[in-house]
Amino acid sequence: MNIYCGNNGQHPQLLNGTKVLGTRYGCLQKGAQRGNALPVDPAFLLPYTPIVPNTKYCGKQNILPNGYTRFGGLHECYLSGIGVGKRLKAEEDDSDSDYDPNDDSDSDSSDSESEYGDYKRRGRGRGRARGARGSRGGRGSRGGRGSREGRGGSRGGRGGSRGGRVTTRGRRGSVRRKRTV
Repeated sequence: MNIYCGNNGQHPQLLNGTKVLGTRYGCLQKGAQRGNALPVDPAFLLPYTPIVPNTKYCGKQNILPNGYTRFGGLHECYLSGIGVGKRLKAEEDDSDSDYDPNDDSDSDSSDSESEYGDYKRRGRGRGRARGARGSRGGRGSRGGRGSREGRGGSRGGRGGSRGGRVTTRGRRGSVRRKRTV
């Protein structure tokens, strides 16, 4: 059953029983899972010092441990968990790449070599728009995966917006199209 981590005791989902009231620690965990599912934010790798040292506790104990000023509410613990999850994901992603948060240089300049090598110049990596020249696909390809997977283009060849197509695997794994009417 889903847990509710808000601050509204009259929430309709609480009243009709589809959600139950969460705990501080449960909401912290739910927030950490949510933060881990969000995109990586490199700002979470920068040094952090709180402006107001107001520490809230989101653990399982009922007695406030030393070093904490107050208990956190359910929503506060949920938001703290999102920050924890985003920080963990940023640290995990940082260990996989050579990202330097203090580096202000523009890594997308054309004279520097990116982590994708020269793929940007050849049209096989991220820097190429879908359907651009040099992308994979047959004549008249408009989709990023090419017309060989049943997405016809409109610039000649066998493309266009004609009836449905059935794709089959031929020899050596190539895709052949059969036109259906």
